[in-house]
Amino acid sequence: MSAVIVLPWPAFTVTEPVIGSILRSQAPVLPEGFVYGTVSGPDSTEPATRTPVLRLAGCTYWAVNLADDSEAMGIVAYTATGEQRQRWIRHGARSLWEITVDPVMRTVTFHGRRRQATGEPGTITMTWDELLPLQPIVSRRPRTHLPAVPPDLVCPVPGEDGPDRASCPVLRFGEYTYWAFNFRDARLALAIVAYDGAGRQVRRWDRDGAREARQITSDPVGRTVTFHGQPLLATRQPGTIRLSWDELWIG
Repeated sequence: MSAVIVLPWPAFTVTEPVIGSILRSQAPVLPEGFVYGTVSGPDSTEPATRTPVLRLAGCTYWAVNLADDSEAMGIVAYTATGEQRQRWIRHGARSLWEITVDPVMRTVTFHGRRRQATGEPGTITMTWDELLPLQPIVSRRPRTHLPAVPPDLVCPVPGEDGPDRASCPVLRFGEYTYWAFNFRDARLALAIVAYDGAGRQVRRWDRDGAREARQITSDPVGRTVTFHGQPLLATRQPGTIRLSWDELWIG
């Protein structure tokens, strides 16, 4: 009798991607090195007035050409507010005219103009999981790895009996690491500061409602990050500060 392998449930279920259509005039700002390239069919050379787009995981994906005319597409994911969330460069097709979804294989195919070498339309296929934008990763870092703390802030020090007093909770999101600091004036607030790989401050969020971050959690369903602080005197419950992934993302 063969053994039955039980796999753990994923943190959340990926909803099937949806194909939509948007006017070219409503295109978001494209990254440097990318140009609009949608055509009306595999043999067309004129830019189309509308482009098919993919909607997945709260983002809208545009497939655009590379400015250097290479046989490739840039797949760019944008948030609901038009901020660039992530992008991929894939070779094999150019000048999008159609997007199709295969719910059985869980793939998305971007169909490009007909290739001169083969006479067949170029295609780029990516899996749903491959297209999911990066998610925040929560970990702990030794206090000895602290970056430069802004002068109005201070890194909280847990009590003597704290099991993690030698480390701090941090968030890793894309290329940046986020630390939660207290204010020197002891207000009930946290400053969330993002640093790049060289330890330089990139962005900062000041939020009221919690002090002395003891834990960070990420919710992939609600797409939020919560900073849990010390218990509040009024409720005896930890103070919390919640920000959305879109708020925290730095493109």
